[in-house]
Formats: sequence, structure tokens, C-alpha cells
Amino acid sequence: GIWSTVAKRMMQGLHTVTGHKQNVLAQQPFFVWWFMDQVARSLTLWQCDNSLTLALEVCQVFFSPINYLSCLWLCPAQRTSYLNLHGRLAQACGTAGLPVPPVLNFELLAPGSQPVTVV
Repeated sequence: GIWSTVAKRMMQGLHTVTGHKQNVLAQQPFFVWWFMDQVARSLTLWQCDNSLTLALEVCQVFFSPINYLSCLWLCPAQRTSYLNLHGRLAQACGTAGLPVPPVLNFELLAPGSQPVTVV
């Protein structure tokens, strides 16, 4: 859909928002909250009109940077919000018949380890 294309283009043009010429999210871990807010808004939109599956597609696109940034920033409050948000998205995707983005297994994230996703 057009909105998932817009979300993908936003990711490609992130340097205009951050001011960095390179699109390096690792230098901006607090952006995780911005991405999570966009997913929450898109989920609210979908809840108002379940025919707007493109809102869920936007959520799926934004979950990649959320997963990445969640691995970098070890914050208990963010992890709780992440798990709640992913649960809402999983339920919505299940209802709409769309694939659910993988959820991070925070128990397997330790300093120096590779992030692990549960599929």
C-alpha cells in the first residue's frame, strides 16, 4: 500500500530528520519511542476501521527499526512498552490475516550477544 511505501521512504530519508548524512540509527537510540508512537497511532487508526490494513503494514515496516533500537537501548520501561505494543500488533495482524513481525526475546539479550528474534 501507499502508506507502507511512505514508511519505507521515511526510513530511507531518516538522515533529513536526524541531521546525520548517514542513516545510522545506532547513534539515536531514543528514536525508538518515536517509532513506537507511530505504531501505536497506526494501530489506533486500524482499530477505528479494520479495513485499513495498510495501517498494519506501516506497523510492520516500523517494527524493524524498533527491534534494532530495542537491542541497543537496554531500558526496562521501553521493554515493557515494546512487549505491550507487539502484543497489540500481533492481535491485530492475526485478526487481519497478516504476518506478525518477530518479537525480540529480551532474556537472550546480554552484553556482547547477538539479538535473537522469536518467530
